[in-house]
Amino acid sequence: MRDSGLFPADSVARRVDRELFLLAGGAAALLLQVAHPLVAAGVDQHSDFRRSPHRRLLRTLDTTLAIVFGDRRRATAAIDRINSRHASVRGVATGGTPYSARDPRLLLWVQCTLILTSLRLYEL
Repeated sequence: MRDSGLFPADSVARRVDRELFLLAGGAAALLLQVAHPLVAAGVDQHSDFRRSPHRRLLRTLDTTLAIVFGDRRRATAAIDRINSRHASVRGVATGGTPYSARDPRLLLWVQCTLILTSLRLYEL
């Protein structure tokens, strides 16, 4: 039997993420993500977003596609890469507020921006 990955073939995630608009939605999601001051601090202090925003967008897109469409091995490897990359992302934002990329509230914010923009564009 073929490994269909983490999502069934008829899942909403696969229906939405197979559409070309995902590229435009990714850019919008990245802008929404950095609207949160602690996410913005993490991105500013720990990524190449300012120098190469397209590279971050492509990494996000590649990871999303691996999780949604990859077999279990590929999907879990992508999730492991996210967790590994975020493990060392921590610091102090302007104003003295500490942050960690492993903070469940910040992870939820980022995930919600991806889902919200994808669903909104899908509806259009």
